[in-house]
Amino acid sequence: MDESKVTNLLHTLKSNVKDNLRKHGIVPPIKTKRGIKIDQYEIVKNQDGWTIFNQWGEAEHQFLNYLQTAILVANNLALRKYENKQVLEDDRAAGSSEFDTKLFEYRYKKSVKNNDDFGVNLYSIRLVEAKNKHKKHFYTISSAYIRMLNKIKMLEKSNKYS
Repeated sequence: MDESKVTNLLHTLKSNVKDNLRKHGIVPPIKTKRGIKIDQYEIVKNQDGWTIFNQWGEAEHQFLNYLQTAILVANNLALRKYENKQVLEDDRAAGSSEFDTKLFEYRYKKSVKNNDDFGVNLYSIRLVEAKNKHKKHFYTISSAYIRMLNKIKMLEKSNKYS
């Protein structure tokens, strides 16, 4: 078998794997110098969080707090599915509660240092509430991401994508 036939065979196999993954709702990501590319969408980290750019370099979604959210959203965009508004809302809420956790932690420590009993009580309650809120929303994002990863593992075990 000559080199061009091997190259064509590999290209066909690669194309079949991608098509079968796509049928199961997964677009394989590719690592790039700037970030992660999912089909024509690229996920890039900047000082404001994660941003998803389309093939023309326009930001489709920006200010995402978690990479998992960006991957889920970019995968849905690549599949031309409706965006999952719940994942986007949970990303915003988890990011906001993560900020609140850091803020209340700082204020709690400052209240302890200053022997401010009212502040200690107030910020300890607020800190617990913020942590619980963060866990709840981050759990939703992580669950969706893990479902996608489990789908890939199931496909690997059954060899349906090859």
